[in-house]
Parts: sequence; C-alpha cells; structure tokens
Amino acid sequence: MSLVLVVFFPVMVIRDQRISAKPETAIALITEKRFDEGGSEEPSSYHVRYRFRAASGVEFRSGATVGERLYDKVQVGDGIEIQYEADDPSNNRVPGEFNPRILEILGMAVMGLYFFGYLGPRRWLRTWRGEPDPIFK
Repeated sequence: MSLVLVVFFPVMVIRDQRISAKPETAIALITEKRFDEGGSEEPSSYHVRYRFRAASGVEFRSGATVGERLYDKVQVGDGIEIQYEADDPSNNRVPGEFNPRILEILGMAVMGLYFFGYLGPRRWLRTWRGEPDPIFK
C-alpha cells in the first residue's frame, strides 16, 4: 500500500505540472457544493463541482477540493476561473487552491518508504546472511 502512495504522489505532481506547461483558462459554472465534516482523525474538506466549456467547444464536468474561504465565497450558479491542460481539458484545477490531502499523502508515502526500508531490504539481507531477524531481537 505504501508503495502505491509513492507512485500516486508523483502522478499528482506530474498532472499539475502538465497544466502549468500549457495552461488554458475558462470560467466554470459551479453546479454543486459539498462539505465533508472530518472526524477525530480527519480534517474537514470542502468540495465544488463545476462545468466548463474548453476552447475546442466541448463541455467538461469536473470538481476540486478547495479552501474554506473560496467555499464560503461562492454559491451554486456562480462562475469561477479554472485552468486546464490545453491538450487534455479533463486535467483541470482551480488556480491558487491547495489540496491539503497532498500533505497527508506525502506523509504516508514517506512513512511507507521508511517502513519498507526498515522491514524490507535490511531484514532480507540479514536473514540471507544467516543473521538473526532484526525485528525479533
């Protein structure tokens, strides 16, 4: 699972960089707002769904996690500026909005790499050499 996160985080960064390389902008119409109240272990999150028309004339529907300030500021039916990748409008974002889940995913990826390094190759090498398992010392 941790290795999946190590792959997932770079994919998110690459998608974001592709938008930055060839950005197009459009005004999107907010179609839905959703607030997910966090529990004791999870932060609350704010989501908006929107639709926009790309320069090609094709309409796209998408959504984004946004900050509380933007969430409170907009209503269903309002327009917001979005950026999308010129070659692939389905890859889009609300500029200036930071998804806090990225830090959570990055933290889990770092922990996953640490545990993989500690429990994986180190343990295998010691067992292969005939030394006692470092976990059971």
